[in-house]
Amino acid sequence: MRKLLLALLLALLTAGQAGAELKIVATLTEIGALAEELGGERVSVQSLARGDEDPHAIAAKPSHSRRLSRADLLVYNGMELEIGWLPLLVEGARNPRVLAGSPGDLDLSQFIAPLEVPEHVDRSMGDVHPEGNPHYTVDPGLYPDLARGLSARLVELDPAGADYYAERLEVFLAHWERHMGDWTRRLEPLRGKRLVAYHQMWAYPAARFGFEIAGHVEDRPGIPPTPRHLLELERLVESEGIRLLVYSDLVRSGGPERFAERAGCRALQLPQSLGSREGAGDLVSWFERWVAALETFAEED
Repeated sequence: MRKLLLALLLALLTAGQAGAELKIVATLTEIGALAEELGGERVSVQSLARGDEDPHAIAAKPSHSRRLSRADLLVYNGMELEIGWLPLLVEGARNPRVLAGSPGDLDLSQFIAPLEVPEHVDRSMGDVHPEGNPHYTVDPGLYPDLARGLSARLVELDPAGADYYAERLEVFLAHWERHMGDWTRRLEPLRGKRLVAYHQMWAYPAARFGFEIAGHVEDRPGIPPTPRHLLELERLVESEGIRLLVYSDLVRSGGPERFAERAGCRALQLPQSLGSREGAGDLVSWFERWVAALETFAEED
């Protein structure tokens, strides 16, 4: 009987611990990784998009809504990056904890200063986001502010873990500061250089590290470029002696390589997200991969 009572007590304690765990659903893998860094053992984290998927166009699945139905916190990129699929999933989840405006709804874009905010938007402009360029998670320099905002929400939802979250935030910030110093030093040779890009994805790291995106293969986001636009961009690359085209590993058409060959520059593929390729499985290794790639180009240039 005593053994049975002890077993029941242990089961109750274990169940209580599991119930206390904060269930987080993130839209992107890098957001999920940040939540894991800050939440540690007090959270469980699931990401809806894989690193090798286009975050503009995730297929909304019933399994995604089931994850959201059990979530205490939904953390997302915002700026309408997930507008084509996330609202459908939230509606299907029927979870009041993650509805817009609730404590369990966290739009990370509120913690950044947006770039490339258009004065007006119409359908002829392509997939332009009225709140600005949504691809801010590719800028490592923004992660301290994102971390502070996310950590504050964890404390709000789980005040008993306030000291734990504060300690993990402090460790993360110190760790990140060391890496940022290293990455900034290594990319210094790129400062003032003009590059071209395939998609409007690299505005934030360009501003951070001081290089300039002189033009894009996609003249209107999400719309295939016209032959005339490609010819004009080729002439720009040739006339200014631009040496590099950057594009993400979501672009698998071969178009960047063909354009670079015609224009006489180099095409460099960068990992667009955490987990988008082998060797980019955590935040530091993801940024390290594309910093190293750009650093190699800068040394060769």
